[in-house]
Amino acid sequence: MITYITLVSLAAIVVTVLAWRPLTDPSTLLIGFIATAVMAAFSVRTVSGVNASWSAAVAVHLGLSLSLGPPGAVAGAIADGLLGRALLGAGWVRCIFNAATFTLKGLAAWTVASAFPYQQHPALAPLAGIAAGVVAWAVNYGILAMVIRLASQGEVSVRRAVRDSLAVLPYEIAYGWAAAGVAVLFRLAGTAGFTMLLAPVVAGQAFLVLLARRTSAHQAELRQAEEAERRRIARDLHDTVVQVVAGSAMLLSAQADLPSDSPVSKELVRETASDLRSAAQDLRTLIVQIAPPTLDQDGLAVALGALLRPLIAGGISAHLSCPDHDLPLVHSQLIFRVAQEALRNVLAHAGATAVEITVTTDEGGTLLVIKDDGRGFSATDVRRRRRQGHIGTRGLAETAAQSGATLVIESEPGAGTSVRLTVPTSPR
Repeated sequence: MITYITLVSLAAIVVTVLAWRPLTDPSTLLIGFIATAVMAAFSVRTVSGVNASWSAAVAVHLGLSLSLGPPGAVAGAIADGLLGRALLGAGWVRCIFNAATFTLKGLAAWTVASAFPYQQHPALAPLAGIAAGVVAWAVNYGILAMVIRLASQGEVSVRRAVRDSLAVLPYEIAYGWAAAGVAVLFRLAGTAGFTMLLAPVVAGQAFLVLLARRTSAHQAELRQAEEAERRRIARDLHDTVVQVVAGSAMLLSAQADLPSDSPVSKELVRETASDLRSAAQDLRTLIVQIAPPTLDQDGLAVALGALLRPLIAGGISAHLSCPDHDLPLVHSQLIFRVAQEALRNVLAHAGATAVEITVTTDEGGTLLVIKDDGRGFSATDVRRRRRQGHIGTRGLAETAAQSGATLVIESEPGAGTSVRLTVPTSPR
């Protein structure tokens, strides 16, 4: 592998020396170098949990190559393959190999595009760009295919590796097309023309990086919520069902030592039966929370009624008004998820004595209202609970917003809480 990387690096040096042309525009080269390095360093992670990333630095590198020739190809390769990858934490061997590969790719794209007189005849720019993109793909993935073959010790052939990379070809063609446009605009307007096309590319990647980070943060919150839910279920099982079953086992063991017709034995049987019925009820409650009734078969009213059982068992007066609405399943699922989280908060934190749930529909959509007479909470309470790792109200709001619905939660200390979910007729 080291020998192959050395050969590719030497080839890049030799080809660069043979193809070198004087630098004509240092300012454009510097701007393109910085933009390429920054975009490479701030790549967008394309698949969660997989070491894969995407960057528009490829397009800018090709734009530098076609606009400035060999100096642009080398500068872009160093910015993307060496500096940008080093900032991402790649090893020096990989960085050198990437810089050499990208240099050869840029020089090949420039050589092929130069065969088309598109600078004098801009109508030929699309053809020059397509040719540059195809050649850039062939050089890049041809070299990479050999690396894959060496790394797999021959299990993956060069032909297979190249065939697998065909999915990337359309993107490389698009990059080449854009690079030809950059070169044409650079010839017409110099550095200003180059940056006119560079600006939206940089802005587009910046938006994607921001979106990826926000998505990652949201996924982390969801994982945190899932972990908290698992811990809650485990705690509920331990504090209720496990304790009851363990106690029942002790009672049955004690009964075994008594005459079957003794009053004490009969009392133990009745007590054990009562405890087991209680455990069964607790298990049914947990089952509803983990796997709720099938909404498309049982309907929303049945599912919401199942959510109220733990409250009723806890001594809370509960009232449900949910006529037989013919709601789309996506509506019912959203209403159920919001109601489930809201009622869970009521049971765990509100200290309420009464809860009322109302579901109504009209031409504008569906309205879910959940009111309780509990202790309520303040904005300070919400911030404190979020610092402790609870994301309840935020999770509710995000669940609603992602479906195009609106969630309003109103509460004051000592005045209870009101949750209002408005689902439009056609949510996203």
